[in-house]
Parts: sequence; C-alpha cells; structure tokens
Amino acid sequence: MLMLPEGAPLTQAIGQWMPWRTALASAMPTDKNKSRSVLEKHLNDYTARNTFDYFIHKDLGRFLRRELDFFIKNEVMHLDDVESETAPNVESYLARIKATRRIAHKLIDFLAQLENFQKRLWLKKKFVLDTQWLISMDRVLRVCNRKSRSQRNRFAPGWRCPQPAGRME
Repeated sequence: MLMLPEGAPLTQAIGQWMPWRTALASAMPTDKNKSRSVLEKHLNDYTARNTFDYFIHKDLGRFLRRELDFFIKNEVMHLDDVESETAPNVESYLARIKATRRIAHKLIDFLAQLENFQKRLWLKKKFVLDTQWLISMDRVLRVCNRKSRSQRNRFAPGWRCPQPAGRME
C-alpha cells in the first residue's frame, strides 16, 4: 500500500512524474483539433477500440438478395423511362440490370459466407476442459448452517458439514 506523509501530494510518490506529465500534456494536433494532447489522443483511441457493437444477422444472404431486388426496381430500372425508350435503349437497361445482379450476387454470396462463419463461431458450443474451484470452509459452513435439517442431512456426507451445536430445527 502506498503511504504518503500527512498532507503530501500524490505526485511525490510517483517517481519521474514531471516527465510523464509533460509528455502526456504535449501537443499532438490533427487537422480538426489543433489543441489535442497525447493523453487525449490515447483516450480517444482506447474509446474507439472498445465501443464497438457487433450484430450477427440470422440470414444475411436472403436479406441482401431481397434488398437487391428492391434496389434494382427503385434505383436501376426506371419504369417510366423504359416505357418511353426505344428497343436498343431498353436492351441497354436490361444489360445494366443483369450486370448489376451478377456482381451483386457474388458480393452477397461472399458477405453471407462471412456472416455464416461468424454465426457458427458464436453458436459453437464452448468446451470447458478443466476448472479449479477453491471454496473456503467458512463459506461452506455458513451454507450448511442456513439449510434446513433435511437439506443438511442430504448434503452433510458429501460436504462433511458439522452439525451446528445447540441449534434445533
């Protein structure tokens, strides 16, 4: 335990405090934050690394294929334009739709494989090969003393619980 003389500042106990303080307070500016310190940089990096939220989709492939159809209908294929266009222009629309679907299906298959792999890892049974439990006897005796007589008699042989003296239930 760190013991300081009465009224002494904590910085007295930390050897080489002033070089550390100077290094942490030194500037490490960015384009957006010109007054950023080294400490602020490391705190922001730590916060960014440890605040991710992960979501594993149950069926990403089916979801993305459904969204692809919606995207093609609303963004790639413009029905109003198709009705007023000539046959060669309609053919170019169809070619663009086929190319978009072909490329998108390859991407969706790849992303679905990754997501399914993550899902299998998440759902995989966790195996415990060895445990080392240490329970102090005072905790075991407290549990034994709180139990009713029938429970204590049932557990006593395995736990070797002594019967509490002078206590009737």
